[in-house]
Amino acid sequence: MSLAIILAFIALLVGGVADFLYRIAQDKGISSGVFLFWQSIIFSAILWIYALITGEVAKLDLFTLIVGLPAGAMGFAALTLFIISVKTGDISVNAPIFRLNFVITSAGAMILLGEPVLPLRVLGVVLALLSVFFFAELTSLKVIKNPSRSLVLVSTASIIFGFVGILIKYGLENDIDPIPLLLSQTIAFQIAATINVILQKSWRPNGATILYSPLVAILQLIWASLTLFALNIADASLIYPIIQLSFIVTAILGFILLKEKLNRSKLIGIIFAITTVGVLSIA
Repeated sequence: MSLAIILAFIALLVGGVADFLYRIAQDKGISSGVFLFWQSIIFSAILWIYALITGEVAKLDLFTLIVGLPAGAMGFAALTLFIISVKTGDISVNAPIFRLNFVITSAGAMILLGEPVLPLRVLGVVLALLSVFFFAELTSLKVIKNPSRSLVLVSTASIIFGFVGILIKYGLENDIDPIPLLLSQTIAFQIAATINVILQKSWRPNGATILYSPLVAILQLIWASLTLFALNIADASLIYPIIQLSFIVTAILGFILLKEKLNRSKLIGIIFAITTVGVLSIA
């Protein structure tokens, strides 16, 4: 198993735990926009302090900003659309649809960035798709009953986030280092998050935000760093299908800690996810 796959697998685990903590915070009555604002402040502060101490900030040149700023703004737009979509739609449907962004990234990387179209890699993407469809039961009536506006919003969010992945891989392929690229993304993301809370006229964190936003921020920073370092040494069509299966970890934690039910469809989804990692590790 290559180093890139190991990094991607660890990112999958870390991302799953972060999503689980965010889910708990949601149950405790957080405002999504306010939570995202404080999470991004903590995320950015830790990253920039690290970059100043290590000298990584000196690598933040014009080309890095040209790639990173749009990626950060698009990332915030995608997350915001997703958050809006779950206000009227079924989160058990919308969350996996949002995770399907890896299909856009993988296809775009093969078509636009010239990544090889290898049989095992294509099989891995298909298995990841099957994992999402079975786990979320997207063939059931839940999708049909989901409001059309909600489905449009989450589908748009997924497409945008898919292009963020392509843009990030493009930057890494053109000799941008992972940390400076991440720094440039935080600039746009933080500005967008700040504008959002100003427009909402709400920025004060409640108890759950104060408790959980630092934890989620640290985990998301680890996830983002692992993802970028993995992408720096391997193809996006190999890495993204793995890391976007983190919802499986979130669900398993829900089964164990929250005593949620595990039905046959979800079990099949988990089996497909494990198979996906196995196939892509040898692709």
